[in-house]
Amino acid sequence: DMIKLPLAGDIRDSIIRVQLGTDAEGNPLHYYIAIVRPNSEYPLSQIPKGVNPRDLEENSIYKEIKKAYRNEPEMFLIYNGGVQATVDTGTVDTAVIDGIPYVVFSCNGPDNGHYDGQHSKDAVDSAISENDLGENNAPFAIVMTDDALFPDRASRRTAATRTNKRSAQQAKSEINIRHGFDKIKQEISYCPVENIQWAQN
Repeated sequence: DMIKLPLAGDIRDSIIRVQLGTDAEGNPLHYYIAIVRPNSEYPLSQIPKGVNPRDLEENSIYKEIKKAYRNEPEMFLIYNGGVQATVDTGTVDTAVIDGIPYVVFSCNGPDNGHYDGQHSKDAVDSAISENDLGENNAPFAIVMTDDALFPDRASRRTAATRTNKRSAQQAKSEINIRHGFDKIKQEISYCPVENIQWAQN
């Protein structure tokens, strides 16, 4: 079965493709980023669960994502990491139907589907089901990788683990970058404040 999602804009502006390698026969293997605008007719739930160990939990993260999608549509694409998925090699394509551009692909192979971003996917679908704004729904990012780039299921989990492996910001880092220490410096008179600096690491 083919999955179809409306693109957020013109095809040339909403999807990129990068060749990362070739298969044994020399056929190109690709990595894609598509910016889509899901709706009730074409929800993100079309993307099946792949090598993703999590079941959905409507926890604080899920609720925060849903709230952001509803209340900050113009910033959501910047704030949210979207969904990462493996797709059947060579199936990603685009189509224009009744003037609307779509990205089309399939996830029928073993273990194909999303391996990261389940909470985002489900939170966005839930928000849309409660208030579908159609072409005014906020855009959403989908990263798709040809499944032939992954030799086994463990390599897909490596991709998911490294996607999520980020160094946490310390609270004092956030205070510093937001100029929170500037007020304190204004109270200092016994030395040049330009000599007082701080940064994480």
